[in-house]
Amino acid sequence: MAVPTPRGVPTEPETALVPPDLAELLRAQLAAVSDEVEDVVRRHVPEYARPADGTYRENLRSGVVQALTLFVDHIADPHGQNAAMAAAYYEELGRGEALEGRSLEALQSAIRVGGLHAWRLMGRTAEELGLDSAVVAALGELAFRTVHEVAEAAAAGYAQAQSRSTDEVERRRRRLLELLLG
Repeated sequence: MAVPTPRGVPTEPETALVPPDLAELLRAQLAAVSDEVEDVVRRHVPEYARPADGTYRENLRSGVVQALTLFVDHIADPHGQNAAMAAAYYEELGRGEALEGRSLEALQSAIRVGGLHAWRLMGRTAEELGLDSAVVAALGELAFRTVHEVAEAAAAGYAQAQSRSTDEVERRRRRLLELLLG
């Protein structure tokens, strides 16, 4: 079964250049990278800079971990099925953000800021490992693909929640009108 490909993203990244064992090395660093990415998002995206209560912090942390895991999964198995699971997760995240009253721009900004910082950390790791420039380019393509998938799925979930909210308001208006006229 083919992996769903985000609109506008080439279907065949140059993943053959990326050594699959790199995934395990990066997987071992996920907790530390997640800490840094979470911190950067909280510092640079005002909507996410609020004090971290239990649920809020868990959701932010989970979102960061899921995105980083998806990137590593793309390295381990470029044609794997985890993209579909991640899409469902980020659609739900987008719906939740809409219901919480945060803007789509804030969510997209958090995704971009987190992706950029994660890529900076990946660049340092690539340098430490002495990876070939073709491998680094292929990793960059996977990083962009991951950010694109996450952003697109979150936006879809956000739009679904907005649509449902609009439908509910319209339904209530019709019902009110019926009561007033009836």
